[in-house]
This record gives sequence, structure tokens and C-alpha cells, in this order.
Amino acid sequence: YKVPEAQRTAQGALVSSVIGIPKGRSVTAVLSTSGFPEEEFLVMATRGGFIKRIKLSDLANVRSTGINAMKLASGDSLAFVEKCAPGSSVLMASDTGRLLRFPDDNLRPTSRVARGVKSMRLKEGEQVVAMSILPPELADGEASAPDEARGGDPADDGSTEDDKKLMQMAPWVLLVTSKGFGKRVGVR
Repeated sequence: YKVPEAQRTAQGALVSSVIGIPKGRSVTAVLSTSGFPEEEFLVMATRGGFIKRIKLSDLANVRSTGINAMKLASGDSLAFVEKCAPGSSVLMASDTGRLLRFPDDNLRPTSRVARGVKSMRLKEGEQVVAMSILPPELADGEASAPDEARGGDPADDGSTEDDKKLMQMAPWVLLVTSKGFGKRVGVR
């Protein structure tokens, strides 16, 4: 929908006044686009683990009151929305530390009113806490462990030269817990 243009120093307008969000609902994601090409998609995921891929062009004719883009189960909420080009990979993480990666073409495009499919089997009380799209130029190749990049010696604590090699192997996913523990994982 059209957002009114404002001056740099202006306070701005409430999103609810621009698109008419009903009381009790909130904005999950805001994405900008210069057009609605047929070959571009959005991937949407819920906290309960449902995921769907929808053509961006299916959202070209939005009313001022908005449109329903995904059917939600009772108690579930839309949590993540990202643009996805063909050949991308989808990365998802649960609050128990499980990470899932799969090619976007594993998700067949669905209609706006569809619920989507289950992305990962979540245990009782477990939720999806993150989703990210790995672009096609980074999605090629298989996952590799840092030990392999260092020459296969897991006991090696890594010299400066080894660390430089590791950093060139980007992309990485940084997983951080609520207690501050972190782990860097290569996604190739």
C-alpha cells in the first residue's frame, strides 16, 4: 500500500492509520519492492513451524484494509517474512537449538489463503525463533564444518592464518542463546 511521503524530521504516521490494522493485531514484517515480478517469492513462517512460499505478484493488488496472506492455526502467529529468489535456501532455528536448511524449491508456491506446510517437527512447547533466506550465490555447496576448513584436525586451535581461511568461507550462522552462549556454524 502507499505510504505517505514525509520530511526527514517528521514524526511519521502510525502504520495502523495507513493500512487499517484491526485492534489486537500487529505488523510482522515490512518489505520494500519496486515491482511485483513473477519470478520473486515471499517465504512466510509461523512460530508453530508452518511455512509457505507465495508469489510476490499475488500481493500486487492490496486494498487499503490489507489482505490475508496466510491462514493461521489457533494460538499460532506469523513471525517471519522474507523475499526469496529462485535457487535460495531457507534457514530456520528452533528455541531448543535445532537448525534446518533446505532449498526454497522444496516449498511449492501456494495461494494467499493456504496455511502452508510443517517445516520441522517441533516438540511440545518448542517454537521457531529465527528464519533467514540464504541468497542463491551463497546457497551453493554443502554444509562444511570448521574442522574441514582447517585441514581436518579438530584438535587444532586455529592460528591467525587458519582463522583468515575460515572467515573467507562465509556465510556463517551465529547462534546465540538467551544466556549469552554462542556458536558459529558454517552453512556451506
